Amino acid sequence: MHQALTSAVPLQIERTEAQVRTLMRHIADSIRNAANRVDPDAPMARIIAKAETAVTIESRESDRVLQDIAEAAARLLDHHEILLQQADSTLETLDHGAILRRGFAIAVGPTGQVLPTRAAALEAGTFTLEFSDGVLAVVAVHPLASCETHR
Repeated sequence: MHQALTSAVPLQIERTEAQVRTLMRHIADSIRNAANRVDPDAPMARIIAKAETAVTIESRESDRVLQDIAEAAARLLDHHEILLQQADSTLETLDHGAILRRGFAIAVGPTGQVLPTRAAALEAGTFTLEFSDGVLAVVAVHPLASCETHR
């Protein structure tokens, strides 16, 4: 019986070792299966999620910057519109029609050029005077010596 017991113990030890090896293989397989079930790109997924969050934050900031730019552009356009209106008003005052309406006349040479000086009118010889109510043809004559002293 002692023999049976002494031989049974190693068999039991072998069986137990086999069971432990089987259990260890099972645990190792379970760990491998669990690892395979977990997304192998999990660290990458976290990086991507962080990147998406950063992109979202950056996108919001870009939207705010674009909105600020659009508002600044609108203000700039409004300012330029005011400047253009002022320039138009200034141009209207410089328009020869506006000058005529204020009671002045414009001397215009035979080719349509404005005669800004008496010398230019004398050189042209004939020209027209434009008034607000019409045009008058004029022939330039050299002033008399006595007219020169009355200026």
